Amino acid sequence: MKEMKIEISARNTNSLLSREEVSFVVKGVNVTPSKKELREKLSALTNAKPETVVIERVASSFGSNDVSGLARIYKDKAAMKKVEQDFLVVRNFGKEEKPAEAAAEPAKENAKDGGTGAKKPEPESVEKK
Repeated sequence: MKEMKIEISARNTNSLLSREEVSFVVKGVNVTPSKKELREKLSALTNAKPETVVIERVASSFGSNDVSGLARIYKDKAAMKKVEQDFLVVRNFGKEEKPAEAAAEPAKENAKDGGTGAKKPEPESVEKK
């Protein structure tokens, strides 16, 4: 596979939102690269961590081997989560999975009580004399 070449066409610093907004062009590709590939290449070019780069838009033109796009590079992950829209974070990084064991326990409790959420009273112990 041919190495993709990314050119940064514009860079704007947005200090209010703790991010840098980057316009880029990928030259000489036959297939539109994935957001993960673009994130890794842009993070290498800008000396940023890949987990702080959000690809907003990737567009290609019919009959052209060039792909253009917009990315946002945040100073840290906390600033990204505070500012960035949730659907863009999910598109770029996927959904955060919760531990399966913790989610399974409440389901077991609901199954025992018929799904009402109410706890059944404990049977009283009967002592024989």
